[in-house]
Amino acid sequence: YPPKRVNLEVKLGTTYQFFEQILDTTTNLPLDLTGFTATFVAKELYAVTQVLSQIVPWCSAGGVHLIFSPEDSLNLTWNRAKYTLQVTDTVTGNVTTVFEGLILVD
Repeated sequence: YPPKRVNLEVKLGTTYQFFEQILDTTTNLPLDLTGFTATFVAKELYAVTQVLSQIVPWCSAGGVHLIFSPEDSLNLTWNRAKYTLQVTDTVTGNVTTVFEGLILVD
C-alpha cells in the first residue's frame, strides 16, 4: 500500500482536524480500521532525527482521524516539517505508512 501524499496546513491557536478514508487498493472500498492504532510523527526536514510533534491520532471503521487542539497548535514552534501517519494492525503487528507529506504551521 503506497502512502498517499497530503500536505497539512495548521494555523497557530486554532483547531485543526484531519480525517481521511483509507481505501483498499483492490476493491477501492474503505478499509475497516477498527482495532488498529495510529501514529503521527513530525520531524525536521533535514535533520530527520529530531521529533517535533507527536499528536495521537485514532482509527475508526471509516479511516484515520487527527486533531490539533488550539493548545497543541500553539506549541508548534516551527513552521515546516515532514510528517508520517502510520496505522498498525493490532492483531498481526503490521505497520503501514498511509499518509506522508509536509506540515506547514502559520
